[in-house]
Amino acid sequence: MVKRRHKKRTHVPQPNPVEANIPQSMVLRIGGSSVGASLSQLVHDVRMIMQPHTAIKLRERKANKLRDYLSMAGPLGVTHLLMFSKTQSNETSLRIAHTPRGPTVHFKVQSYSLCKDLRRVQKHPYMPDMELQTPPLLVLNGFAAPARATTASDKAHLTLLTSMFQNMFPAITASAAALKKIKRVMLVNFEQETGELHLRHYLISTKTLASRSAAAASATKIKKEEEQDEEMLESANDDNDDEINDRDMEDDDEEANEEEEEENMDDDDDEDEERFLPHAPSGISRAKLQKLLASKKRLSKSLPSLGKTKDIADFLLREDAGEMSAVSSESEAEDDDMFDGSILHDARNRRSSSGEKKAVKLIELGPRIKLKLLKIQEGVCEGAVLYHAYKTTAKSEAKK
Repeated sequence: MVKRRHKKRTHVPQPNPVEANIPQSMVLRIGGSSVGASLSQLVHDVRMIMQPHTAIKLRERKANKLRDYLSMAGPLGVTHLLMFSKTQSNETSLRIAHTPRGPTVHFKVQSYSLCKDLRRVQKHPYMPDMELQTPPLLVLNGFAAPARATTASDKAHLTLLTSMFQNMFPAITASAAALKKIKRVMLVNFEQETGELHLRHYLISTKTLASRSAAAASATKIKKEEEQDEEMLESANDDNDDEINDRDMEDDDEEANEEEEEENMDDDDDEDEERFLPHAPSGISRAKLQKLLASKKRLSKSLPSLGKTKDIADFLLREDAGEMSAVSSESEAEDDDMFDGSILHDARNRRSSSGEKKAVKLIELGPRIKLKLLKIQEGVCEGAVLYHAYKTTAKSEAKK
């Protein structure tokens, strides 16, 4: 009996998230479809951020309660619950709970913009596909304790917020992480004076730029070609001038003959004009001749190979693109498509010692969310209040 073949290159077994200690999340809308279409779309966009370790096709019902999700969180290995809901005053709230024992962070959603809203105003919108197969890189800003915070209680909620966001995504080791697998960035900016958090989601796009030596060589090559074109134009203009002078001498002889033969003067003038016009190019024909001579050498070149490129930008930013490269091209690209020179860096491949110039560009995918920190509870949506934005002490809630 023939042994069954097992594919190893395309069917690589994925590690079990529970055994690998990878955080799993569930993004929920408490109340089902009754929360509205806009909030339902926001839940879908947040699930896109949390991919691939989240329940992307989860369907909620209006009758589902929090205890239903908590009972299933353990067997499925879910570590975090992100719950969107509507309050009685029709305000949107977000609760992030760490299962099974808490804590729970309560936020008020002050404003948000969906992914489709951002794509509508972008000049070149991008739809992520393969980039969602790897978790995003988490970037936290503004979570350091302020200088006026002298006691441990003033710094406790910042430390708890930092650990909450960090534990939502898999840990990354800088020395062992593969840079090619980091495709997205989730930015969380915290304003300590107002207690507001701003969430952004970006796609990382990198392009290889031509080195300075390659750019200088291509510029020198273009300069030599321009000098050769000018020499060809000068020689062509000299030949045309000689022909025109010879033609003028012949016309003078014909005019002398016309004076002797008065009867055929009109016919001779017509013949002179017909023979003169083809040899005396006008300003338009000279411009066309210059354009043809300048493009003669470029037309003889072989067409570039675009078989290994997915986008025309990959060819324009390549080192071997020559004079068609974006570095040496005479026609500059649009401002939105050019990379900022201040964020250029030398990226060295671990397998090769030679460095290449990389340009990094962030493309916003969405959504944008503006949150207001309200309070932090000890358990999962219950227990003592560890921090409150509007109360200095919460003894009444702590007793409950």
